[in-house]
Amino acid sequence: MSIATERLSMLRRLAYRQAGQVVLCIIHRRGFHSVSISTSGRSRGQIALTPLDIYDKRSGRPHPVKAEREIIITLGGSIAERLATGQSEWRGTGRDLLGASQTIDLASELCPSHESARAYLRYLWLRTRDTLADPDHWMAVQLVAAELIDRRRVSGRRARQLFREATRNGQ
Repeated sequence: MSIATERLSMLRRLAYRQAGQVVLCIIHRRGFHSVSISTSGRSRGQIALTPLDIYDKRSGRPHPVKAEREIIITLGGSIAERLATGQSEWRGTGRDLLGASQTIDLASELCPSHESARAYLRYLWLRTRDTLADPDHWMAVQLVAAELIDRRRVSGRRARQLFREATRNGQ
């Protein structure tokens, strides 16, 4: 595989990973400003999220709905990549690994045992996969990914516009 072909493949993977997360942000009403990808530097894909505190101020524990939404969005990147390419690249950036670790920690805080946390994560993985595999949602992922590959950065406004175009008849 040539360097140019390998770079395009990496760019495509990154685009689908970020597009999957952005589409889930839109579906779950999680604020973000923009999404970008790059084939250079340490941070290859980034979503500029609006600040969010998922912890309940009184109990100090994660708010279940907010925490679940964050877990779903985190899982969505690798799921979208897998749906697009047939496999997920786990040699990603440290940020991806940190996100996965934080996701497991969050699920553990929501569940009484390690076994139930694993089952909960599996349920959320399946639910997220089914959400992204929905034809209208998948079209939105494809549109955002294509724009990311072409422009390297998509504003939140443009991503939401692409989502509306893709789901016009479906939602």
